[in-house]
Amino acid sequence: LAERRLYGARITPYILREWDRHQGSDRPSNKAEVEHMLPQTASGKCWTDVWTPDEMVAKTNQIGNLTLLSEGMNRGLKNACWDEKREKYRDESMYTSSRKIGQSVKEWTPAAHAKRTDQITRWALKRWKSFR
Repeated sequence: LAERRLYGARITPYILREWDRHQGSDRPSNKAEVEHMLPQTASGKCWTDVWTPDEMVAKTNQIGNLTLLSEGMNRGLKNACWDEKREKYRDESMYTSSRKIGQSVKEWTPAAHAKRTDQITRWALKRWKSFR
């Protein structure tokens, strides 16, 4: 789970919805889209000054870089810098897990990615321990 590229996998929205529920979600009924916090085509200086090209390739589609957003918010943010994404997540997301990221993560760095990946992986192993 920690190393697998999960973007596009059919199980990923389910994992992220369950993670959101674990975070205290009020279970929005809108269809969620999977958002890349570090954009798939991160080219702005705000990203390239923090992430190496190799890190971007390796980490962009991993579970730690993915969160849930509404369709409109996801399309509106695209390749925005972290400061803008963070503000939108914190103030406007209907998903608890995304709001919490916006509240607690000041910079989206490889270290922040690693920490979130570890949190989700540990939770998933505990949540689905019978499937190990």
